[in-house]
Amino acid sequence: MFVSRERVEKEKALALQRELERAAREKEMRELEEKRKALEEKRKLEEQQRLAAKEKALKEREAAKQKEATQTCAALNVTVDIERSVLSTPVGKGGGPNVVDCESSPQSYVITPKGSNKPLITSKSAEDYGMDQNSDDSTDDESAPRKPIPSWAEGPNLQQIIMKQYFNPPDLDSFFGIIESPRLENIFYKSKPRYFKRTSSAVWHSPPGGNK
Repeated sequence: MFVSRERVEKEKALALQRELERAAREKEMRELEEKRKALEEKRKLEEQQRLAAKEKALKEREAAKQKEATQTCAALNVTVDIERSVLSTPVGKGGGPNVVDCESSPQSYVITPKGSNKPLITSKSAEDYGMDQNSDDSTDDESAPRKPIPSWAEGPNLQQIIMKQYFNPPDLDSFFGIIESPRLENIFYKSKPRYFKRTSSAVWHSPPGGNK
């Protein structure tokens, strides 16, 4: 009777232990499942944020390209208008009564010396700044120029022209051709005997008074 009761108690204890172990395993499985779901939700959220950031960056790049194309188009339009205005102005009809056309002016070249019997004629056009033909380099002060700066040489117009030249650079080789390497034989081709003569440096009196 006593043995049978002890056996029953032992079986109850084993059953209780098995029940506790099963409950612990189930709890551990639930925790692992919750962690897996949390990681999955976090991964989905990060993926959504990454896609949203990628889409935002793509839209910003498209907007920047569109803005750049619009500015370039506006610069080209302004430049074309300026060129059309210049091309449509007849020779001798531009700006004012004192405008000098480059085709007919004897002083259109920058380093052309001023003729003794030719009066100096300067341009009064606001769009033609011209060059000061005095020989002194300090005749025009940058902070106080003698003439107002033309509209195409400052502000948005200058920026648009520079932008046009940046996106459509000129073909310099077509203007100036291929630059040849300089040859010293062609530069220093003259040979004069006097270049090899010694003048005062050839006369020596050493020691002083030695010929007494």
